[in-house]
Amino acid sequence: MSCIELEKLGRYLDAELSEKERTEIESHVRQCPHCTSELAALTSIHDQIAAVKTVNPPPGLWESIETSLDSAASSTDPEHLRRIPGPSNFRKFRAAASIAAAIGLVGFAAFWITRGATAQAATVDFAILLDSISKGAVEAFDRFITHHNGRPIDPADARRSAPDLDFEIPAELPGEWRRARTYRLKFGGSQGIAASYTRGDGEFLATIFHPPVKQENFGTHIDYPCVVGKHRGHSVQVGEWRMVHLTDPSTCHCVLSRITDDDQLAGVMSAIAPRSKPSDGHGH
Repeated sequence: MSCIELEKLGRYLDAELSEKERTEIESHVRQCPHCTSELAALTSIHDQIAAVKTVNPPPGLWESIETSLDSAASSTDPEHLRRIPGPSNFRKFRAAASIAAAIGLVGFAAFWITRGATAQAATVDFAILLDSISKGAVEAFDRFITHHNGRPIDPADARRSAPDLDFEIPAELPGEWRRARTYRLKFGGSQGIAASYTRGDGEFLATIFHPPVKQENFGTHIDYPCVVGKHRGHSVQVGEWRMVHLTDPSTCHCVLSRITDDDQLAGVMSAIAPRSKPSDGHGH
C-alpha cells in the first residue's frame, strides 16, 4: 500500500476527512512504521502550535520585509533575480512569516530580511552518499534519502510529485535491473525523485533526478566530464562505484552503480532520460 501524503495526514489531524478516509488512514498507519513516524511528528507540531499564545509582530516588520524584497528585486543580475520570489509568491512568504510570528518565532522574519538579497539555491549533497559508499551502498543511499527528506511514494505518482522534471523510472532497466523502491525528495524548495534497483546477483543501482540549477556537493571527490553513449555528462568515481550525471534543460539524471560496461550504462541512461538530447557540454 502506498504511503499517505503529508497533506492528507494534516487533514486527518484537523478532522477534515470523511469517516471512510479516516478509517483507511488509521488502518494504514497501524501497518506502516514510516507513516506512524510522520503522523507522530505532525501531531507533535500540531500540539505545540495549539499550546502557544498568539503574539503580535513588532511594529514595521512587514514594511521592512517589503522594502527588502523591493530592493533585492531591483538587481540586474539574472542569477540573483531567479532567487527572489515574484509578486505571486509574496503572499506565501508573508503567510509563512505570520505563522512564525504566531508561535513566537519572530526571529524568522528578521532572518529573512537579512538574507533576502543573498539567498542561495539548495545544494544536492552527494558527499553524504559518496563518503560512505565503500561501507555499503544501500546504507549510504538511505542516508542520502533521509538527508533530503525522502519518503516512499508509489512509482505511478512520481511524475506528478515532481512535475518540473523530465525522467522515467521503469520497472526494469537494461541489464536485468528491477525497481525496488521509489522516493520523493526535497532540495530546498524543489522536488526531486530517486529510485533504487536490484539485480538477481545482489548488485545495487540507484537513480536520482533533481533540477539542474541546484549546486552539487561531491565533498572531496572529484567530478570529471565524461561521455555516455551519445551524451556528454560528468561522473565521480569512488572505488568500484561510479556516479554519472546527464543534464538537460529541466533535469539532472544521475545513476550510481558498479556497471563497467559503457554500452550497458548508456542503455540505462537512455531508459531513465529517453527525451534528453545530446549536449556539447556536461551541463554544470
